[in-house]
Amino acid sequence: MIELIKSGTLLLTLLNPFLVIIYLIDPMHKLDQTQFSQVLIRAGIISSLVLHIFTPNPLVVVE
Repeated sequence: MIELIKSGTLLLTLLNPFLVIIYLIDPMHKLDQTQFSQVLIRAGIISSLVLHIFTPNPLVVVE
């Protein structure tokens, strides 16, 4: 069962960039380039903060 969870997590991790592109098609067409860039920058800052709050040292790999 653990191997299934690990495989599923790996699959979702690998598919994430493609899914993000699909989700961003609509906002990309609705917003102009400046607004879209601001939205992406804010999203990057928020996700970076969440990463650093929940993972004290994201460079350490626990096996």
